[in-house]
Amino acid sequence: MKILVVTDGNLYLEGPLLLNANLDVERVSPSSYGPASSDGFDVTFFDRHSPAELPARGNFVFIAPQGEAAPW
Repeated sequence: MKILVVTDGNLYLEGPLLLNANLDVERVSPSSYGPASSDGFDVTFFDRHSPAELPARGNFVFIAPQGEAAPW
């Protein structure tokens, strides 16, 4: 399973994901993320970040979303 983690760094989130041999995990900073960044990933985790625009399709997990674009 391919996982994208959008974060400035969170060992508590990334550690368990990286320890699972069945997951292919990539990390990108919030400033580098664009909607096309999620293409080809099964799940995208947003850690303390809420992008202004999400892709039309995908699986997204928000952890402590912040900003005006936060989903709740």
